Amino acid sequence: NIFSNSIKFCQKDVPPRITVSSRTSSEGNTYIFADNGVGFDMKYSGKLFSMFNRLHDQAEYEGSGIGLYTIKYIIEKHLGTVSIVSEVNHGCVIEFTLPK
Repeated sequence: NIFSNSIKFCQKDVPPRITVSSRTSSEGNTYIFADNGVGFDMKYSGKLFSMFNRLHDQAEYEGSGIGLYTIKYIIEKHLGTVSIVSEVNHGCVIEFTLPK
């Protein structure tokens, strides 16, 4: 879902760029997905991980609004954490950490 969102929300006339990295700490393993997509205004970030909430119009981008909710649900079931940072027209970074 993270990859498909990166492709789906790419900027028009800008080739999509997605980077994946990871790091290990005493808290666990963190996985980072960054893209250069359309991004979003962080004032709406509270809606992102809620079921059926969408930041973009259905006519503009397909989807049910359940993808990020599902990601958060699965990560938290494994006692992990997930966060997202974005800026309009400057992409998005999603990080999730799973404990060791």
